Amino acid sequence: RLGLTVFKAGDPPPGQRVADYTTEVETADGSVEDVPFEIYTGVLAKDAALQAVHRRARLFSVLYIEEARYIEDDDDKWFVFMLWERLPDGRRAFAGYSTAYLFYSYPDRISFRVSQFVILPPYQRQGHGARLLKAMYADAEIRNAVEITVESPAPGFVALRDTVDARLCREAGFFQSEPIVWSNEVYSQIRERLRLTKAQARRCYEIFKLASIDMRDEDAVRVFRQEVKLGLFRQHFLTGSSLADTVPEDAEPGTVERVRADEERTRKEQLQQMYDEYVQHLISVHGRL
Repeated sequence: RLGLTVFKAGDPPPGQRVADYTTEVETADGSVEDVPFEIYTGVLAKDAALQAVHRRARLFSVLYIEEARYIEDDDDKWFVFMLWERLPDGRRAFAGYSTAYLFYSYPDRISFRVSQFVILPPYQRQGHGARLLKAMYADAEIRNAVEITVESPAPGFVALRDTVDARLCREAGFFQSEPIVWSNEVYSQIRERLRLTKAQARRCYEIFKLASIDMRDEDAVRVFRQEVKLGLFRQHFLTGSSLADTVPEDAEPGTVERVRADEERTRKEQLQQMYDEYVQHLISVHGRL
């Protein structure tokens, strides 16, 4: 349990408890038992005890998150969410944590940004990530945040977020009846109800849209492929720059055309690879719902 069983029996961790649940865990002898977990939250700058625990726990973000850095925990816009296992003797074992930052959103609301998110290896693939993320979403709802964003998400977190958001969309009735369509009106409803960004709401649409398509329907597959590729192109290739722009004026005739042709071929290959990988991701996420 990595040395962070720091609280004596009967002493709760610092912060405010916002969630508790039990999960089935297989023991060493092969039996299954219900293990209780708790999630506590608070403002780092306003709770010295919580800040002290965070300063011990933050090492894990550097160990498990690429390019992670320590946050300024004396800024009162930083919140932390701590996940604890409640041991049989009443102590707590540290299982993971996440941080969030509150931004001003015109005219009188806030934007809730998820920053660091760590579930320790012994607790991974047990549903704790989804529980922790949903606790953050509930907090954002209480604060009437206009939307929830994520800072530089790692691939593993992208999959977790997509799964949680798709489940929330399903529970709220979005994209559950034919025809499954995307529109600004649908997005506005999702943003108001679930606080998802436009890009994230669109990903949820694509998860359910792909699952609804009969792969024998070539026209439907083609339309979906074109829609997704257009989005990927806008996200990754719509920069306006080209290597052809750097070709010297005294270059051999046809050099610019050859460079542009090579760029176009490479772009098409990369776009197809991105599409194939993204489709597999969508299928994987829908399979976890």
